[in-house]
Amino acid sequence: MLVRLLPEQIPNHWDFIKESLDETFSYINDKQDYNEVLENLLIDRMTCWIIVEDDKIHKVKGIVITTFTKEESFNISGLLIFSFYLFESAGPETIQSSIRDIKKYGESLGCSEVYAFSHVKSVYKIAKTLGADVKTRRISFPIGG
Repeated sequence: MLVRLLPEQIPNHWDFIKESLDETFSYINDKQDYNEVLENLLIDRMTCWIIVEDDKIHKVKGIVITTFTKEESFNISGLLIFSFYLFESAGPETIQSSIRDIKKYGESLGCSEVYAFSHVKSVYKIAKTLGADVKTRRISFPIGG
């Protein structure tokens, strides 16, 4: 089950959030990047969710951060899963219910899709079993490097 954190609750959970970012993104390695994520969470530009088991409401199993996106040229809006991190293993039901809740949230925002980026093969396998289209890959051309 997902529980949405309000912006004023973010400071109380920042250690968990930062730990999830440490584990999820190796490229977030300086204070400025953390500060940008923190600022976006505090001004409600990004949304933080905690994953809890239904029977263990006080046990945080994971952190999900989402953000609304809009492609102005084509008038397409989406909900980006910025990070999805589990502190401990979770059963397929927990992951499935978390994705279902994220999709409901995206639908409430008028999004046409929920999407994420990953290089982890097991994430593709899980996403595919949950009905995601995993054929498209992100292509990136670094500038200045």
